[in-house]
Amino acid sequence: MTTLKTKATLSVAVALFFAAAIASCGDSSNKTSGNQTPNAEEKKLEEKVNEIKHYNTGIGPITKVEIGPFDAAMAAKGKSVYEMKCQSCHRIEGDRLVGPSFTGVTERRTPEWVMNMIMNTEAMLNEDQTAKDMLEICLVRMPNQNVAEPDARNIVEYFREIDGHKKSWTE
Repeated sequence: MTTLKTKATLSVAVALFFAAAIASCGDSSNKTSGNQTPNAEEKKLEEKVNEIKHYNTGIGPITKVEIGPFDAAMAAKGKSVYEMKCQSCHRIEGDRLVGPSFTGVTERRTPEWVMNMIMNTEAMLNEDQTAKDMLEICLVRMPNQNVAEPDARNIVEYFREIDGHKKSWTE
C-alpha cells in the first residue's frame, strides 16, 4: 500500500515538474540575450554609443592621424591583422559577435579613437565614456592584443576600405 502511495506522489511530482517546465518555455519577448531584440533601455544605450563622435580622440598616445589618399597595401595589411587578432570577436558587418561589428566605424569614430582603442584598450575601457558605454552593451572587456602603432594604422586603412571612404575618413 505504501508503494502505491509513493508511486502516486512521485507521478504527481513529475507531472508538476513537466507542467512548470512547459510553462517556462512560453513567450519570452521581454527577455534579451544573444540575437534577440534588445529592450528599450538597451536600445537607448546602443543609440548613445552609435552617435557620431568626430570630436572624441579617446585616451592614449594617438592624438592626430593624417588621413591621406587611400593606400590599398596598408588596407591589405590591416585586413591581415584583423583576421589574426580581431575577427574572433568582431564581425565586419551585421550584428555584434562578442564586440561590435565594424561597419560604419569610420562614420561614428575618429581614426585617433579607433587606434587608441586598439592600442590602449585598458585605459580606454576605464576612462573613455564611449568605450565604457560599449562595454555596458557587450559585457565583455576587449583584451589587449598588443597591436603596434603601424598595425593599428593599417587597420584604420582597412576600415576606410570596408566603409568605402577611400577619399578621407568620413567622405
